[in-house]
Amino acid sequence: MQRDITDFIGLDVYTDKGIKMARVEDVVIDTDDGRIKQLALTDVREEFRDPSKRGLLIPFRWISNMGEIIIIKWPINSEMHKDVAKEETDKEKVKKD
Repeated sequence: MQRDITDFIGLDVYTDKGIKMARVEDVVIDTDDGRIKQLALTDVREEFRDPSKRGLLIPFRWISNMGEIIIIKWPINSEMHKDVAKEETDKEKVKKD
């Protein structure tokens, strides 16, 4: 299935562990072959970003699935997933109480 580049803009990006990490702001194209090289992300969750930068660039090859959202295989610091997932579960428990 072929997609238009604008289909990516504004999609939420989640890790393969279900953690929402950012939103797609732009797409970086390799001008030599016309392929998507990277996704430029904005609204990056604090745990995933470098505080000295405005956003985050991720390689297109990290995408494992795409539909109404983008799911990526996040290769860095899998322990962070456990901490973030626990934190989100704790927040949900507080909301219910």
